Amino acid sequence: MTQDKELLRRLKISQTLKGRSPWNKGKTANDDARINKLKFWSGKKMSDETKLKMSIIRKGIKLSDKAKENIRKAKIGKLNPMYGKKQSLEQIEARVSKIRGIHHWWLTGELNPNWKGGITLHGQGLRRTVEFSKWRKAVFQRDNWTCLNCGLRDGRIHPHHIKEFAYYPESRFDVDNGVTLCVKCHKAIHAIGSIKWGELGGSPKG
Repeated sequence: MTQDKELLRRLKISQTLKGRSPWNKGKTANDDARINKLKFWSGKKMSDETKLKMSIIRKGIKLSDKAKENIRKAKIGKLNPMYGKKQSLEQIEARVSKIRGIHHWWLTGELNPNWKGGITLHGQGLRRTVEFSKWRKAVFQRDNWTCLNCGLRDGRIHPHHIKEFAYYPESRFDVDNGVTLCVKCHKAIHAIGSIKWGELGGSPKG
């Protein structure tokens, strides 16, 4: 019912404004104006009712490639609120801990404008947690950011679980269960399937 009323309201507005030229047509906001807008909204909180309305309005809306590119450009450099800032894992953990336990019902499931039918697997979700980030960084630091199979350094590296991530949940964030591998060696291990760490072509370093 709420969604139907909102759609009807938007339709009436659309019909009323049909044929009129927008006041800002052809105008482009400069960087200073955009920065001032970001400062104005910084720290302000929306009510649960407003968040629900926005979720309903945006449900099903798909942005064009051009719109996505414009949004990306609008957040580059000084326009990005995180410009010049770098958060440590401790700061991220503190921020996450502060909001952990709060149920953002207006952003969950089908109410979320990005809802795609629940396609995110449980394992993928775990790999986006702070715990996984800490484990990954600890493995890389211990191995000096070097592939322990072929010795590659300063290349693209992955943290590999010696005991499979899916079958040994108790060892998922155990640093001793992790090893640094380059992308090539990591893909080789998973492509072969049953191969164990240390049985790959190169000889493990360290």
